[in-house]
Amino acid sequence: MLYLVAVFFPFVSLFAVGKPIQAIVSLGLYVVSAVLVLTVIASWLGFILFLLLVLHAFFVVHGARADRRAEKIVEAIKSQE
Repeated sequence: MLYLVAVFFPFVSLFAVGKPIQAIVSLGLYVVSAVLVLTVIASWLGFILFLLLVLHAFFVVHGARADRRAEKIVEAIKSQE
């Protein structure tokens, strides 16, 4: 579900995984990309910036989920000892 949110609103998915500083920076860049897309001169630059924001959000969400899985595995191993 967070991947779908990351496609449309990358900053929301960053807030959801607990990265508030990255989310604020992403929000600022999201606004810049929206302004650039609405202009005729640099619309391609805004689209590229938006794609980079989405890719960054995907990697952060994936990393957060991998960290959570690793913590569960460590807890399971410690509970068996």
